[in-house]
Amino acid sequence: MYVPKSTALKISSANHIILIDHKRDRQLPLKIYYPHAPGLFPVIIFSHGAGGSKAAFTYLSTFLASCGYICIHSTHCGNNVNIL
Repeated sequence: MYVPKSTALKISSANHIILIDHKRDRQLPLKIYYPHAPGLFPVIIFSHGAGGSKAAFTYLSTFLASCGYICIHSTHCGNNVNIL
């Protein structure tokens, strides 16, 4: 999908979000990319796959956020490269 620069939205990100799973005594680190604009936006839950982290595929999520999507990346603890 091509988005001309004149129509691309400015983006922001939140990097240090950690959800706590008390039942399993685990942390779920998140990074969220989102359009820096008012409005309602669809959400994409992004899974990096084996050996990655929430820092993977930044180029893709910054592009998608500039097109009007919220992208949530998680780090799968125990199956990652230990980047929080």
